[in-house]
Amino acid sequence: RQYDLKRHSCAVVLPHNSYSHFTLNKPNIPHAEIRQSLPWVAQERLESMSYHTPALDSCLASELLEGKEHNKIHVFVTEESHVRSCVANVNASGLKVDMVTVHELAATSFISNWSQDALVAYVDMPSNEASSLILVLNGQFVAYKKLPTINLDATVDLQRDQFNLFWAEMARYINYYLGCLSQKYPLKFYMSGEAWQNLQQSGLF
Repeated sequence: RQYDLKRHSCAVVLPHNSYSHFTLNKPNIPHAEIRQSLPWVAQERLESMSYHTPALDSCLASELLEGKEHNKIHVFVTEESHVRSCVANVNASGLKVDMVTVHELAATSFISNWSQDALVAYVDMPSNEASSLILVLNGQFVAYKKLPTINLDATVDLQRDQFNLFWAEMARYINYYLGCLSQKYPLKFYMSGEAWQNLQQSGLF
């Protein structure tokens, strides 16, 4: 109402805690058929999860990756009723839902222009959830990884240990995926989230 957005179109981005993400080896079928075949391709993994009526989506690993990462497919799964509920709530507000997506793919689209000829490490540090790292190159999703938490209410020594572990894990992931690329790319960092704002103000940073 404040911005007069009624009847405008929008995208719903599901929060991390409402879906699961895992990788599989790419099936030996045409790319155009992979999405339709997801329930069969991911059946073994889905059987170990608690989704009653899973809704699935996927994206192929970046074509710029080499080695075993080149053959990966990223699968995202959530409960279909949850998606329907989210869409219904947004529609009830007067907006029109054009698409439903997940955090990783929304972030990839958001920072696409920043990632031309550079590997972007997008670090999200919310105050109430685990931090995460999303890697994007030339507008293509490369990887998503969870990062250790930094508790700024802990003792100084504990904060320092958590801070060192946080950066060590992030460096390990980044170096791994840089090693999967056929050429060298410059690295860019983009940080966001409430915890990041607090971290900037602390002596650790």
